[in-house]
This record gives sequence, structure tokens and C-alpha cells, in this order.
Amino acid sequence: MSELSSTPDSPNESIIVSSTNSNNEEDDIKPSIDDYVTTKPISIQREITRSQISLWLLIVFSCSVFASYVMIGMAAFLPNIDRSIITDSLPLLLTPQITLLGVALGFYFGERK
Repeated sequence: MSELSSTPDSPNESIIVSSTNSNNEEDDIKPSIDDYVTTKPISIQREITRSQISLWLLIVFSCSVFASYVMIGMAAFLPNIDRSIITDSLPLLLTPQITLLGVALGFYFGERK
């Protein structure tokens, strides 16, 4: 539990907080260098990050392709749906994703050799 030892009288003064814990100060948790240093080398961590980015881009693209098939199926089986929205939106959604996925996978597999 903490208590205030003084209150600020002006905006430039700070509040001093003191701990009323009966334990020794040795029990306080102090950060060590091990909290900030990874155990994996940078090259392995870089490969893990690249593969995760490529995997997530592939998952997003797969979901978009599945959604486009659902929209095409809706257009085929529901006669009252506006087909121009579907035909206009599919190239706008899929073209940038294909480009981004191609660049990311090309960079990922190009660096692996």
C-alpha cells in the first residue's frame, strides 16, 4: 500500500510516494539485463519474423479469396443482388493483396538462398 507524503502546491512540484510495505527493499522486483536480451540470435529471430509476416499475409489473402467466392456464389444464386458492386469490388480488393503477397513472399524466399 502506498501513501502520499506531500501534496503538490504548484504544477512544478511532484508527488512523493512512499511504500509502507513491511518487507525489506531486497524483495522489490528489479529489472535485469535478461529481461531485455533475447536468447535467440538476430538471424533466427529475423527468420521467425519474416515467416510470421508471410504466413499472416497468406492467411489474409486466403480469407479474401474465400470471401470473393462467397460473393460470386451469392451473385449466381440470388437474382436480386446487384452484380456490379461485386464485379467492381473484387479487383479493388484482390489486386493490392496479390501484389503485397508476391513482394513479401519473393523477399522472404529470395533471402533464404
